[in-house]
Amino acid sequence: MCSDEPQQSNMSADSLLSMIHRELPWTQGQLARLGRCLRAGVEPAEGLPSYPDVVVWFSDLASAVHSIIASMYPIGLSGGRRLEVTSRAKTISTLREKLERMRWYDIGRIEDLAGVRVETEMSLREQDDLVKAIVTTFGPEHCVVHDLRETPRFGYRAVHIRLRLPAGRVEIQVRTHLQGLWANGYEALADLYGRGIRYGEPPGGEAAMIAVQELQRFSTVRLTEFERVWEALLSIEQAGEVLQSVQGEGFADLVYNKFGIPVAGMDKRSLGYGTPGPLTGVEVHERWALETRKEEEALTAILVSIEQQARRALKEVGSE
Repeated sequence: MCSDEPQQSNMSADSLLSMIHRELPWTQGQLARLGRCLRAGVEPAEGLPSYPDVVVWFSDLASAVHSIIASMYPIGLSGGRRLEVTSRAKTISTLREKLERMRWYDIGRIEDLAGVRVETEMSLREQDDLVKAIVTTFGPEHCVVHDLRETPRFGYRAVHIRLRLPAGRVEIQVRTHLQGLWANGYEALADLYGRGIRYGEPPGGEAAMIAVQELQRFSTVRLTEFERVWEALLSIEQAGEVLQSVQGEGFADLVYNKFGIPVAGMDKRSLGYGTPGPLTGVEVHERWALETRKEEEALTAILVSIEQQARRALKEVGSE
């Protein structure tokens, strides 16, 4: 999870492809020794690269991958949904923290030294399609996909693509809008309670522990359930001819009882319709879509509020 400023290259497509296929100018041994110097807090020995040089290299690499992905969807996804693509290289402080925490790592094997994040409003199926398109663009032989939606990492859910390129390693995080908002909120809690919560370390104090656990559960339960309902809604939309042929309380039972929405068997007028009678399949679908959109708005508001409150609390702590 990263939050650095976005970067993007203005190079041509040929230059971008050339950049990602360049060979690293340092050996793995040199990078490993540089990592040991950073971990120990000492200046790099003679013959080793400086970390600023390494940052520039991986920043350019992240920027190239960023631009290639952005060029795949110049007008965004269907419905005018803009693809938000950002990139960065790790700062020396975050790198040192990671090297100290994971002492078996060396710089050359850190997956997210160069990082790219891709976010937009999309369903899980569209997220899968976007991941497949990125893998195809860079070549399956260069990609390792890690799906963290079914096996979240301390509440964090996304799909990561780890690029193993001649120029170095790049981690691409592909997240839905809600997955991104949750990650921003959790990152804010990590700044407030200690970055160790990103690795499963308990925060100090009962109130902090409850806040962290509740936000993790919010992701693995409520967000996961919302995504499941939205996926089902899209499936019904795509099977419109079946939806048109199904009417009445039986369809309402099938849909709404499954998701715990008490609509089945209700009269139309009790739900705001002008005429009495049971709901048709199309009307059930319309009602379901409306309730799903309301839930998405509620989830968005909650996650934005969580991040804002954490940032406000952090600011107050800093001013004491």
